[in-house]
Amino acid sequence: MPLSQGFANSWVHFYPANRPQASFRYLGQQPVQGHDTFVIAFAQIPSAVQSPGELRFEGHTYPILYQGIAWVEQSEFRIMRLRTDLLAPIEKASLQKLTAVIRFFED
Repeated sequence: MPLSQGFANSWVHFYPANRPQASFRYLGQQPVQGHDTFVIAFAQIPSAVQSPGELRFEGHTYPILYQGIAWVEQSEFRIMRLRTDLLAPIEKASLQKLTAVIRFFED
């Protein structure tokens, strides 16, 4: 399975082995950069996540769980855009919000 650091690896939520670790909901369709896309929301299921993201802060490591929205190109099923947010605040690290927006296309 792919392993990387940062937000560019957020697509791994959709990797086949990871799909059972989240719930998914179809939200509709929307054009993105001239492509028709399906809009899909996801949220990790805390009890199902095998390898959560990690936040290292002041000598401690905290698990990070995500929710988000993906815009998936309809004809080739490529992720065009992905927005991720924390599933819940991480109180011990005083982290209330963490949002990333990744575009998998050229502007």
